[in-house]
Amino acid sequence: YVAGVLRNLQFYGDLDLALRMQRAMIENANALIFILDPRGRVALVNRALQELIGIPAEEILGLNYHKLFERHLRVEKPDHTMAAPDDALLSDLFRQVEQGESQVNLRIILLTSDGRQARCVFNTSSILDRNGRFQGFIAIGQNITRYQELEKYLVQAEKLATIGQMAPGIAHELNNPLTGILTAANMLARRDLDDRSRRLVDQLTEEAHRIETLSHNLMSYSRPSKEEMFPLDLRAVVVDSLSFSRYEIQRGQVEVEVKIPAGLPPVYGIKDQLQQVFINLLTNASHACAEKGRGHITISAQPAGTDAVEVRVQDTGTGIQPENLPRLFDPFFTTKPEGHGTGLGLSIVSEIISRHHGSVRAESVPGEGSTFILTLPVYHYQPKS
Repeated sequence: YVAGVLRNLQFYGDLDLALRMQRAMIENANALIFILDPRGRVALVNRALQELIGIPAEEILGLNYHKLFERHLRVEKPDHTMAAPDDALLSDLFRQVEQGESQVNLRIILLTSDGRQARCVFNTSSILDRNGRFQGFIAIGQNITRYQELEKYLVQAEKLATIGQMAPGIAHELNNPLTGILTAANMLARRDLDDRSRRLVDQLTEEAHRIETLSHNLMSYSRPSKEEMFPLDLRAVVVDSLSFSRYEIQRGQVEVEVKIPAGLPPVYGIKDQLQQVFINLLTNASHACAEKGRGHITISAQPAGTDAVEVRVQDTGTGIQPENLPRLFDPFFTTKPEGHGTGLGLSIVSEIISRHHGSVRAESVPGEGSTFILTLPVYHYQPKS
């Protein structure tokens, strides 16, 4: 339809309006677009590309394409590394550009003004006049960085799903020898033992019961969620979450204090989803404390009016910089080094709490720690009519 309108405008002589419409469409497109003139200089760069690179058009227009690639673009090689300026791949690309050859699915890495790398894919085409003479070159691309991150996450999710399917079998295999260990420990406990041996038997029994609890929780957690809400004891949800997070907590030399008063109204939710919320928050808090060598996490709760409960997960870790707080719950946003986080943990927390008709926010003082504040609806009994 748009192409037809432009042809009609050109046919009826309103060429100026047709050109302005074309320019407006290029300028406001979500795609990344730049155009080279017949001499290989940048003649146009649209808003989306300017915003991604972080540099205004004035600093890009007029650049020769050699300079454009030197400053802002890199060709991605098949092994996902960047081609060096003297790479033969780049020389071939420049030759093809000069000859007006088109490219399909050309992998380009954009270097942004703040030091980031954005992986993009471009299609290119020559611009010819009515007589077939070369008049320029247009490149249209998309930023696929997030798609690649999502692809990595999906691969990891598939691995975790496989582990989830194996969990009941693993738990069952644990229970068999565990039953023998507990039986032997009980038989030893009935004997006349000295104090040291008694302490060892008690410790053995306690640790075996801890494995038994973890095994039970693992089986419960791995069962598919029915997506049905029930009244839940918040303290029990938190304690179960702690059993799953114990490794990260101990590795970070973190002390955890649970201050959830008795008599707190039950919350209304899906148990395994709320466990996931606290596991994610505890993991992040443990990592933040570990960066300082050790730390303390406090999980507290109190009524928030008659219809909600407020939960606070507070740590004494490294804290969060103020400029990062607004993006904290965005998918794939992370301040951790590459390979040390997907940037999805807090996004999942936000999504689950939203589905529970609650809210979550963060407060932080850099260097002193962070507090995540959640509100969850309480359960109100409604008798069946």
